[in-house]
Amino acid sequence: MGLFALFNKDRKAHVHRAIELPSEILQASLTFHHGKVYCQGSMQIDARMRHCHIYASKHEPIVVSALAKMLACQVHGHDVVIEGDFAGEIFASGDVEVTASARIAGLIQCNGKVVISPLVDARLVRIERTQQTVTALPPQRPPNTTSSLGWTTEHGTDPSRTRLAKRS
Repeated sequence: MGLFALFNKDRKAHVHRAIELPSEILQASLTFHHGKVYCQGSMQIDARMRHCHIYASKHEPIVVSALAKMLACQVHGHDVVIEGDFAGEIFASGDVEVTASARIAGLIQCNGKVVISPLVDARLVRIERTQQTVTALPPQRPPNTTSSLGWTTEHGTDPSRTRLAKRS
């Protein structure tokens, strides 16, 4: 973990502690395909995920580490840090930070601040501000939806329509 612009000891000390010592770690040796992950505490994701929905309990951070590779995923949490490869949608009731090591494409919908490192290619990122409370738990049965990126699926995104830029 590196230095964070939003989640440092001075600005949000409790979130900084939760990021440095997460309650749960999804290790890099794990691969998830089509699933939902619920966490009661803070979570660090090192795993490979495709078509997954991640839900953190209220006021707990989620970190997508530099080891993670997430495609067509949705993250629902309070504060979110993206350090690795992420394509999908982020729904945060707090702040979102995208660090210099991240490759990201998709939607960021949040109530708080969004900080994207100047070293990140953010052309494939859409940011929406919301005044609503982002729920930490999914609805019982979500209807077919069309996301802000134009993807129509049962509950998620279409990975064939999402491409991350190649690293130099």
